[in-house]
Amino acid sequence: LNELTDADAVESSEEGGVALIQSVKDNGGYELIYASLERFGSEVSVEDQAAVGNVLGIVENCADITRDAATDVTTAAPKLLKWLLKRVGSKKPTDNNKLAAAEVLAILVQTSDDNKKRIGQ
Repeated sequence: LNELTDADAVESSEEGGVALIQSVKDNGGYELIYASLERFGSEVSVEDQAAVGNVLGIVENCADITRDAATDVTTAAPKLLKWLLKRVGSKKPTDNNKLAAAEVLAILVQTSDDNKKRIGQ
């Protein structure tokens, strides 16, 4: 899904990308995205680290394809913003996933007034 939502893949068929994101939304994909972060979030293994990176990439790509996705993903998975804040604010050394979490958090907050309000709560 990360590769299917990548900007380069969607560039040739923007309508297809929007339809894919709508399908993800309609079929509970955003909830699954959050569940995946919870499942692999401990990043015990290299595979878990890669899974978290791919999931964060999916969220970023969705928000890049359609602005509404930034609000839709946090509406469907309200704990996502807290997960991102926790990951970014952790005392763990900075790694690629911590940087990706910070980038996704910035995108979600900058593109959605609702997310700005959610962060303030």
